[in-house]
Amino acid sequence: MARTTSLPPGIAQPGPTAAVFEMRGGLPGEILDTGITVQAPWSAAWDLKCQVLHQERWYPDIAVRADLGVLQPSFGAALLVSRSAGPVTVTLMAGRDRRSERLWQVRSGPNSITFPNYVKDVQAWGVGAEYELDPDQDVFAGVVCWNPTTRTLNPNPRAPSGVNEEPTYAIMAGLRIRWRLARPPAPTAVLTALRGYVLSEPTPEQFEIGQPGIYRAVVLLDGETRITADGKPATYEDLKQGRAILVQGYALPRASTFLARTIELQ
Repeated sequence: MARTTSLPPGIAQPGPTAAVFEMRGGLPGEILDTGITVQAPWSAAWDLKCQVLHQERWYPDIAVRADLGVLQPSFGAALLVSRSAGPVTVTLMAGRDRRSERLWQVRSGPNSITFPNYVKDVQAWGVGAEYELDPDQDVFAGVVCWNPTTRTLNPNPRAPSGVNEEPTYAIMAGLRIRWRLARPPAPTAVLTALRGYVLSEPTPEQFEIGQPGIYRAVVLLDGETRITADGKPATYEDLKQGRAILVQGYALPRASTFLARTIELQ
């Protein structure tokens, strides 16, 4: 985290980041991805990244990232250039941000809202590297520099004055672990068509269909079953015993049982 070089007497700001949690998701093809990052004790941000991942022999990967603070009014944009060689990836970053940090009285604690945010415009640059242990785990390290160009405090009669800051650095390292959520399996049922006669008086849940001496089966009905006659919608009352019908539906694990989706009266 960036730290101010000097503060007025009796004024403090958050200590080093205790924990970082990031959740990301993307579209197929990995051209766009988005994520929420939460840092303890006092930071949460959302970012959207558009990237070019097709790496030619002489051209690196390029990404443009936009950031928006969630808990604090911070925002910015950055250009990232990456180059991979085997399991190693090196990334260079340059950007410009408007960052917001908390300042408060020394004994008021990190959740205090007594004082306003300390806001600054910064130029940022950095370098990072990661090593792929396996497809789901990477170790990474990096350093980022923030060079403040302007500094302001939100209007407040109790706002501290005398804040001074020179270029500051953040060093980071860690283990990145990926989880993947598999899509639900496709239905294993087989679409089946039956042509025959209604053999039993239908109930709202089921009836029997068949051809005497050839086959006999149970057809189940539910709210998605459609009944048609001459290409037009028909009613449940049109299913009369002895009427010729065509049933399209799914074979169920129970022998000679089918879940109807379309019933055509003939």
